[in-house]
Amino acid sequence: MSRDSSEAARPEAGRPGSSFLDVETRLPREDVACSLLARDKPPLFIEPVPGRFGSREEALAWLQLQRPLLDGLILEHGAIVLRGFLIGTAEDFDRAIGMWPPYERGYLGGNSPREVVTGKVLEATRMDASLRLPVHSEMAYLDQWPARIAFFCRAPAARGGETIIADLRAVSRRLPASIREQVAKLGIRVVRNYAPPSNHLAGEIAHPDAVPWNKALRSDDRAEVESRCAELGMRCTWNGDGSLTLVNEVEGFATHPRTGQSIYRTTIHHSGRALVAPPPNAGHQALPTGTTLGDGTNLSEEDRTRILGLLDEETLSWPWRAGDLMILDNLQIAHGRNPYEGERETLVALLA
Repeated sequence: MSRDSSEAARPEAGRPGSSFLDVETRLPREDVACSLLARDKPPLFIEPVPGRFGSREEALAWLQLQRPLLDGLILEHGAIVLRGFLIGTAEDFDRAIGMWPPYERGYLGGNSPREVVTGKVLEATRMDASLRLPVHSEMAYLDQWPARIAFFCRAPAARGGETIIADLRAVSRRLPASIREQVAKLGIRVVRNYAPPSNHLAGEIAHPDAVPWNKALRSDDRAEVESRCAELGMRCTWNGDGSLTLVNEVEGFATHPRTGQSIYRTTIHHSGRALVAPPPNAGHQALPTGTTLGDGTNLSEEDRTRILGLLDEETLSWPWRAGDLMILDNLQIAHGRNPYEGERETLVALLA
């Protein structure tokens, strides 16, 4: 999330051409047209034929009817974008995703600050608009995670702000054996820090360490926080200034329950990167925020650069349109955000 990194300076990296490729699916051709930005790349765009749906109720009923096919397309392509389905508000989004079961644990322990908007709908993030948020698997810091994530564009930014995605299936296939073996053998250690408790969380956040622990862990009670962290496999250290340091170990690869593919699922490649300056409480932290190999060491610069290069090559973006709804497979597809200017309203929901 650097302001000065090469990624931040190249927010258009990986952007495909503007032409769409028609693609055949089992969805009724008299109802929708399906297309891809790039051959054999996610996401699959699904758009009603002109005049097909006369009301939002009709469009939502069609989605409900086609859900088994949509599930198959999410699995096959990694992500789908529903465009033009008359979804205009957070409440519409909540209804549309209601056909999928929610991820019951919710956004517990996250340090990209967000609040509940309505029902299962959350803010996407409050991280500073000038930052490029690198692609990542949601909740890669835990060994439990939502199977799918839904994004809804209520209002696109005046410039930038695209939700970028990367195909982790392709990245995993292309990883050098030496990196795979090292990560698999040593595992991953994750350190996360949270600021002292506060009931005030407004505006943009410049660094994730500035998120209060009571907001991230949904409780003001230390004993309850410790219990929740223990359930998630995270060890708590309370720091002298009232801040909280969490440490846990996870695997660097996960086996997809449907496809059986071993998929790279960690942010170890960001270790050692120049980040924005941490908040003042960093001096009180038991350990600095970061992801390392299980023995506490970082990847070599050569290995880190190799992974970042693969991610760049597999990253795609396209302009959001108001009303777009994207559902992605959280193991197969990583997501991030380009920096932006102007107002932007993107909402998110975690799905089982």
